[in-house]
Amino acid sequence: MVTRKTALEKGNAQARALLAHIPDRILEVSRLLEIKAGTRLVSRGEPVALAYLLLSGELHAFYEAEEGACSTWLVMTAPTGISDLELLAGEERYSMNVRAATDSVLLYCTVEEFRRELRQNNRLLWEMAALFAKKSCRLVETKGLSAFSSGLEKVGRYLILYCGAHPPIPGQDVVVRYTRPAIASNLGISTRTVDRYLKQLEEAGLVTLHGKIHISLAQYKALAARWEPQE
Repeated sequence: MVTRKTALEKGNAQARALLAHIPDRILEVSRLLEIKAGTRLVSRGEPVALAYLLLSGELHAFYEAEEGACSTWLVMTAPTGISDLELLAGEERYSMNVRAATDSVLLYCTVEEFRRELRQNNRLLWEMAALFAKKSCRLVETKGLSAFSSGLEKVGRYLILYCGAHPPIPGQDVVVRYTRPAIASNLGISTRTVDRYLKQLEEAGLVTLHGKIHISLAQYKALAARWEPQE
């Protein structure tokens, strides 16, 4: 059993708002799971046995080739559901591999318990459908970006999306946690191409490179002004 107080303490601000709509009867049959960065949570093709809600941290859905190479295709930040796609679609096996990109905390219960609650609780069903829709919009945006943008724009918009999820504040840069090979994998371009475009962005004053990619609040606004101008 998980108490509401414990769940609220483990979640980020957005997850705490969502927890207000999680009924006590779900918390009573749920457990907390704390996992380290790099831990695989589910594997594609496995039976869907548990329903997860990410309270804090970040998860990646990834494709795994036969030779072992992995490519991230969806970044998920808290709060979000894992198993929501399968639950809503009535699928019995996981459709994707998921692993932790950072240390993460999840709330979980059996699929049967969660499905039963979704069928009885329209507000919870609405909240979970909204989380799934946000995830779908993010996927459409990133994959559309990858398919139809120039290389420089792909990198620039990727950084805009990253800053949107991890916003810089005055006097404190956001530091992109991902390696350049990871960014290249996500965008479907080479690491050398990412390096070249990051250098162009630095020369334009839009990022600062100190090993990792640093983006100030002013640089974030400048990136957004360049590729996402207001109407």
